[in-house]
Amino acid sequence: MGRIQKAEQYLRDNEIVDLFLYGFYPREIAGFYSISREWVRRILKDKEISSREGGSFLSSRKTKEKAIRDRGERIYKKYGCSLELYNELRGDGDYIKSPLCKFVAQKKNARNRNINWALTLEEWWSFWDGKFHNRGRCRGQFVMSRYKDKGDYSISNVEIVTCTENIIEHYELSHGGDYSETLKNRNITTF
Repeated sequence: MGRIQKAEQYLRDNEIVDLFLYGFYPREIAGFYSISREWVRRILKDKEISSREGGSFLSSRKTKEKAIRDRGERIYKKYGCSLELYNELRGDGDYIKSPLCKFVAQKKNARNRNINWALTLEEWWSFWDGKFHNRGRCRGQFVMSRYKDKGDYSISNVEIVTCTENIIEHYELSHGGDYSETLKNRNITTF
């Protein structure tokens, strides 16, 4: 083999390595150069290129990374938060008790009551973080309340209050007067 042929073979071998490292399969490279797949593998072995450095391994890794990016984009579009926060709030235990499930349920309840929901999961969690463990409808537990029970569920129009405070506000708005005095007369303590 002459020097020119060796130089051409050297360049071809380097091109094969580059294509493999870019993510092409040995089958595709072999078809491009009209050589066997085994010859491509031999060239890669001579250049000390592992199968985990390119080809199908690299291609599948790129596919997995793209799938994760796409999922992150879908989560952000649907919930307005990062994939990391979504996974944290989804939890790895019982989904029904998870913050994500409660967010979805509250959003659905607002829609059923014809109240506009303008909170993302991240914004909703910023209100509940630290109080979520004591969320509920019983006395002393916390609820998300809209200012004067009007308007959207939005950052500027909601707050976390105790259930009792929310009931008092509701009765005062619907019946007028100071309902907390009525509760004091009945010896009911408010939280």
